[in-house]
Amino acid sequence: MYKLLFQQGKFADLYDYFSPALQQQWPLRTFRKEAKIFQMQMRAIQSQKLSDNTEQWFDDKRRYIITVKVNGHEITDFQFHTQQQTTKRYSLPFKGRWHVVDEQASTYGFLPRDNKKILAPAEGTVVEVNQQEGYVVIRHAPDEYSYVANFSPTVAVNEFVAERCEIGQQMGKQALQFRVISEAHHYFSKPKAIRFQQKVTPGKTVKNRTNWRDVGIEIAAEPDAWGLIITVIRGIIALPRMLMRAIFDGI
Repeated sequence: MYKLLFQQGKFADLYDYFSPALQQQWPLRTFRKEAKIFQMQMRAIQSQKLSDNTEQWFDDKRRYIITVKVNGHEITDFQFHTQQQTTKRYSLPFKGRWHVVDEQASTYGFLPRDNKKILAPAEGTVVEVNQQEGYVVIRHAPDEYSYVANFSPTVAVNEFVAERCEIGQQMGKQALQFRVISEAHHYFSKPKAIRFQQKVTPGKTVKNRTNWRDVGIEIAAEPDAWGLIITVIRGIIALPRMLMRAIFDGI
């Protein structure tokens, strides 16, 4: 009921369910302004129960999140959150075809279909390796670290890794976990919303596609005539490498 009122933009009606203490915290005018901003961004609202009296509403990319706590017929807490996106675009941390098991709070789970090689999702420096727990943390930028877990690492701390280079093998039946965090200490760092190089949908099977920049093609966002000519020439020059890469990837 509360989520429907929010979706319909009936903020005053929703506000009537606020407890007196929450109305003191959120004046109606302020609440309406904030709620309108979030409602405009959350076209397809999903929800998840956190406990018997608490649930979260969020958009499909979990960039805009609302936490609602209810006691009886009163809303006792209503919090707006935004999640920071990654600055880099990340490739998938594996080779071949994998099934996207789930996505919880920007942590993705994957199960292999035809290959168990684990790859670096972007170039960077390995800052932590735990063989016993089976995870690796790679630094890609001052505030972006990838955390890849539930596999057998073959890299070492301080080792530089290129994007898509092999860093280990999937072992056992546990789903591979992948998230991007803002600090090296993954236990305490909040995950960021991952900007992938390709579409990743829970419940679907994905294949790690070839990144054409890996084979020498740079495509401008809005190329001019000369830019298009140069891109075509580079494509022709890189064609043998593209074919070899396609064969290597099993396309």
